[in-house]
Amino acid sequence: MRGDHDNMTEYDDILDLALVSIDDYRLNGLSLYLDETNYNYVIESGSYDEYKQLCADNGYFPTKIRDYDYIRQSGFANYTEYVEDTMRRFKLILEGFMVRGLPNFDNCLKDLSDRNDEARVFNVQLDDMEKSILADYTVLMWLDKEINDTRQITSMLQNKNEAHRYSEANNLNAKVNHRIQLNEDVSTKKSLYMIRKGDWKKWADGEYGI
Repeated sequence: MRGDHDNMTEYDDILDLALVSIDDYRLNGLSLYLDETNYNYVIESGSYDEYKQLCADNGYFPTKIRDYDYIRQSGFANYTEYVEDTMRRFKLILEGFMVRGLPNFDNCLKDLSDRNDEARVFNVQLDDMEKSILADYTVLMWLDKEINDTRQITSMLQNKNEAHRYSEANNLNAKVNHRIQLNEDVSTKKSLYMIRKGDWKKWADGEYGI
């Protein structure tokens, strides 16, 4: 089995790189990252109201009731299992952004359509630069969703608290600026990729592959 994997690239190899660039794990409310103390309050409480009171008494911000119910019903053996489940669910969503970003790596010398979504692998061995470029495009697709999130824009416009509105605007601007910089970086990577990987003999003969 290991020999087969030598000629494949797992999706997680790319998603783990993308996660390095993403510090907001609240995507769609599916991956609310509670610290261990807050998690323990969920487990220890007999009801959501009791949980909220525990948080209030100890200076913690309570998670939403849907996340509270999910933790209570999932039967995690411990906090570590909850964290692992959180990251697994987050990666499943992030995987969609990765697939959406594949066509942007239009000069990849590997066939990115040769993959098995069920096994979550590319049936080709990608090198570090190829993985890095795909990870960057995954983050770009995620940022596009964040920037164009109409709920965020609506919230920013409707909220009458000037300080909160200013904070939301700064958050949005930071994501826009991050996207611009990341797009420039990945374009540079793609150019370097072709310089390093291109067939110079064919280029000398006027065959540029375009």
